[in-house]
Amino acid sequence: MKLKQFILIFVFLWCVAFTGFAQGTITAKNFASGGGPGGSTTFVNAPITNWNGVLALGSGFFAQIYAGSNAGALNPVGIPIAFSAVIGGTFNGGSLAIPGFPIGSTPTMVVRAWDNQGGSITNYFDVTGEIARGESAPFTAVALGDALTPGTIPVLQGMNGFMMVPEPSVITLASLGGLGLLLRLRRKQ
Repeated sequence: MKLKQFILIFVFLWCVAFTGFAQGTITAKNFASGGGPGGSTTFVNAPITNWNGVLALGSGFFAQIYAGSNAGALNPVGIPIAFSAVIGGTFNGGSLAIPGFPIGSTPTMVVRAWDNQGGSITNYFDVTGEIARGESAPFTAVALGDALTPGTIPVLQGMNGFMMVPEPSVITLASLGGLGLLLRLRRKQ
């Protein structure tokens, strides 16, 4: 076999293998428009607010996408994404391959966001106490696109905005309970 034929066959087989293992891709933005199946356009406008209704802004907040075959089997995708310092309540993580889901598939997704306490909390499940966190309702992604064809990559269409709320501390709950008991006892007198 001649060298040119060998190289041609090798390149062909490599391309076949590469496309066979291609992962579906989504654009990790919660405020944007993007491509979609068959040349359609996808849209999302799902701002994330803090507990007081103010749009989360800047690198003090992270968002991360979780994907799976259903809402009970979600896994983190990529790394946490910092919020925009310009447009409140939004993040832009660029194109993100979803492992285990081929082009055209429609995984279940959830977006989780949290106050990262100056970058010291890099995982949603490490958030404890009175630190704000929240998550979107599960949604089914639009058919995932092909990273080699940017016009087919959808945004997080189907995602709804949500509010990050801190968990109340035990002391706060005990204080409220005690206050309720005092008011009830006072009312009886």
